[in-house]
Amino acid sequence: MQIETIKDGSVTQLKLNGRLDASWCDHLGSVFDETIRRGEHHVQLDLADVHYLSSAGIRLLLKTFKQLKGIDGSFIITNPSENTTNVLRLAGLQTLMAEPAAKPAEQASVVTRHDSKVAEFEIHGPAQPPAVKVTAIGDERAVATGAGELHNFDSPAVLLGVGAIGRSSTDNHDRMGELLAVAGNVTYQPTDGAKQPDFMVTHGDLKADGQVISAISADALPSGLTRFEAKGEHGVIGLSELAEQILCIAKSDAAVIVAMTETAGLIGTALQRSPVAAGEEERFKFPAVRDWLSFSADRIHRDSTTLLVGIAARPGSPIEAQLRPLDAEGKLLGHFHAAAFPYHPLKKGQVELTEIVGEAFENRSIQAVLHLLADTRPVLGAGESQFYRGACWFAPAQF
Repeated sequence: MQIETIKDGSVTQLKLNGRLDASWCDHLGSVFDETIRRGEHHVQLDLADVHYLSSAGIRLLLKTFKQLKGIDGSFIITNPSENTTNVLRLAGLQTLMAEPAAKPAEQASVVTRHDSKVAEFEIHGPAQPPAVKVTAIGDERAVATGAGELHNFDSPAVLLGVGAIGRSSTDNHDRMGELLAVAGNVTYQPTDGAKQPDFMVTHGDLKADGQVISAISADALPSGLTRFEAKGEHGVIGLSELAEQILCIAKSDAAVIVAMTETAGLIGTALQRSPVAAGEEERFKFPAVRDWLSFSADRIHRDSTTLLVGIAARPGSPIEAQLRPLDAEGKLLGHFHAAAFPYHPLKKGQVELTEIVGEAFENRSIQAVLHLLADTRPVLGAGESQFYRGACWFAPAQF
């Protein structure tokens, strides 16, 4: 089979020549996946030179149609040959052969554009949304020394740190790990040997609650929204550049950031043992650190969809002890956690934070929860987390 790709504004046309049978479905499916990963959500499939369509091909076409429809995209078959027309009609898929819709117009909600060297930003609504109150919980040294107290939380707006779900300190003693929470959805990586992250979703009177030994919280969800898309040769934007541009957009020295991203790869660490046990103050020094922390020597969870939660700030913020450098010069600080999900494309334009985060927790398996790092060592350093595009909610941080 031959596949020709033609870009026409926001529409991608794929012209096929050959048989669309089981032997070619994997290849065409990979082309569909790569097209969607590039952020191209309006696809037209020209089947003028396809004269055989099997059930395997029908299944692939229907799957792609549903996937694009689910993210407000479109999938239209144009110029079907006589044979493919008959097969599609007999299969009840005439809707796939509808006349192509008009090219998507610019989103009416986009009021401002912001460009950096590596990414384009569309700002939906005000660029300076209301500030949210940020608080440091516990002692940042508690994770390294195990001497801190446990603090309860209950369906937080935004929270990230080291903790566990549930209010029993006895149960949590050996489970405390990397944790993040957004809009009452909580997930963490247990350190009791469990491979899979655990999670809890708030439903009515059922509250997602737990305990932390050290954390940062925000008392409200960030209400500013910007959609970002990497540009340039590599088509990725690093965590430090994303944080820097959000501070510029918000015109603030500190900001709360929640983002759902299509991710090129993550650099991070995760606790392997619960830090609650006291008496090992040298635990994060070499060589003991190898027993306490796992590090990603290279980018992991490549081509995933990631929930990113954190604080970015210039030096001098009241919670600086909870932050770490995001760049080699130490001019930008941050504390970010990420929950990695299997890849699924994101809707474009204006989206609601609670809706997109809630859908991920309800319908996707969580692969890992990480504390993100910037490994800026010359030559040997693994670098930083990178992203293709995403929806980023932000607000100035008030301390």
